[in-house]
Amino acid sequence: MQNLSNLKGQLSISELQNVNEAQHGWEARLSSKLDLNDLEMKWSDDFDEDLRKKEVETEVLNLLQPHEELKALVIKYYAGVAFPNWMGDPSFKNLQALKLERCPNCKLLPAVGKLPLLKDLSIKGMNSIASIGNEFYGENWPNVFPSLETLHFEDMPEWKKWKACEVDEQGRKFHCLRQLLIVNCPKLIGTLPEYLPSLEKLVIRECQNLVASISNLPMLCELNIDWCKEVVVGSPIDHCLVKRIILSNISKSACLNMEMMISESIKVEDLNVNGCEQLDSFWLGSLLPLRSLRNLKLQNCPRVVSIGATKEEDKAELQQLDIPHNIELLRIADYQGLEKLSKTMQNLMCLRELEIVNCPKLVSLVADNLPSTLKSLVIRECENLVWLLEDGENINFSSISLLESLQIEDCITLTSLSSSGKLPVRLRTLEIRGCPELEFVAQEIGDNTCLEYIGIRFCQNIQYLPKGMDKLCRLHRITNLVCFPSSGLPTSKLKSVWIESCETLEALPNLYTHQLQELYIEHCPWVRSIPVGGLPTTLTTLYIYEPNISKAVMEWGLHRLTSLKALLIDGSKCIEVVSFPQ
Repeated sequence: MQNLSNLKGQLSISELQNVNEAQHGWEARLSSKLDLNDLEMKWSDDFDEDLRKKEVETEVLNLLQPHEELKALVIKYYAGVAFPNWMGDPSFKNLQALKLERCPNCKLLPAVGKLPLLKDLSIKGMNSIASIGNEFYGENWPNVFPSLETLHFEDMPEWKKWKACEVDEQGRKFHCLRQLLIVNCPKLIGTLPEYLPSLEKLVIRECQNLVASISNLPMLCELNIDWCKEVVVGSPIDHCLVKRIILSNISKSACLNMEMMISESIKVEDLNVNGCEQLDSFWLGSLLPLRSLRNLKLQNCPRVVSIGATKEEDKAELQQLDIPHNIELLRIADYQGLEKLSKTMQNLMCLRELEIVNCPKLVSLVADNLPSTLKSLVIRECENLVWLLEDGENINFSSISLLESLQIEDCITLTSLSSSGKLPVRLRTLEIRGCPELEFVAQEIGDNTCLEYIGIRFCQNIQYLPKGMDKLCRLHRITNLVCFPSSGLPTSKLKSVWIESCETLEALPNLYTHQLQELYIEHCPWVRSIPVGGLPTTLTTLYIYEPNISKAVMEWGLHRLTSLKALLIDGSKCIEVVSFPQ
């Protein structure tokens, strides 16, 4: 490498554990490669003591000092016992990004607080670091981290103390820091730096002994806390800019502190709460003041039986979760006690997307209880759901609903999509997966249907496609079909057809008159020939993973597909074919 004097841009050097003599590091003459901007140095991620020489690696890294104009540096899997002094030398005045990953034998971090333009610092997998203090900031250095914007600590199992800078008062504030992430540091105790005036994003995950203070953070916009000891909050005015909050697995006392943060002054738009089941009052009352809330995702609250949107003058049902009226997206998951959606759900006239996951006591959804403005409905893993939409006495949901997308997955007892046998007329996308008891998509699909896309997988009892899908553009991953209608495919407007795992299907429908662009056939062993008239010459993608029909396609002649751009064929039964046609 010493003779490669014109190296420019990015350089990655791997397998440095194979350098047996430190002198070879000096011979690389990285300090003379003045046009290098980004440098990555990697050793092996196998830290077997018999394979690694700690002292040699320490000296090698010391002698691999790059030039002082470097802008980004990454060091991975270094087994040396210390970082070289040059890493914290302020003469590296242009270094903006530094990443140290899995250097398990280093007990001290380099003095990177002295780097004047460092903006992005990531430290991961430093197993021997127990304390971070002045050695990190720089002994007696007057201007610590003057440009740092992102600081990321992760996977540091022995880290216990984070000491404040003792010399530089401004250095304690990290006055330019915008993002702070601390992940999987289970022994870290104490609190965060006292005042972070520019912090916009705070992420603390898997730090069981850490007190997460979210006071004195006037610019905070995003908060993500998962499994910490305690949450300390300031007055609501301290959090007036917060737009997104994610809370997971925090204690009852932490939930209570978070409840203090909720008020009309907070402008949060996206709230995601998981595993805070100890605090019922947080769920049942404190959400209502959040008038700016648009997206709400809640998981694991076993005592909630009903979900609704009670008006202020009405009395909520017992153990009902009240949803703010301004919600546009609602996701409910792992509510073991949820039995129904309240009639008051009709009041959520802003709701556009609803997702319900793993609610085993839910048997059906009364269509009358859903807001007619709903456009997307996703139901997954509701093991006792028998029918999806139960039409009410007064409203024909299928005719008035604005629902455009319906997705159902792994509802093993589902027998019908609706009690009326009809689908919402404005439905455009229908995806069904893992519903073995479901026998048909719909008894009737009217002439005014908007359905454009159908995907059906692992629904063993659905053997036929319904008629009346004149606007359908895509049949996606259709499984278990016995045959197609004698009239052929449901519509001539189809652009994409994917047929998969139809074990008894013997023949493909007529395709020649269609304007198909994509055709996928996979695991249909009894389909042995192409239909009369051949394949559409409009095909741009052909994927056939079924040897019994692959031979027929090859014999028919791929040269006829003049628009073809992508081709995959299982050729295990095409032994006579020695080449593709010219």
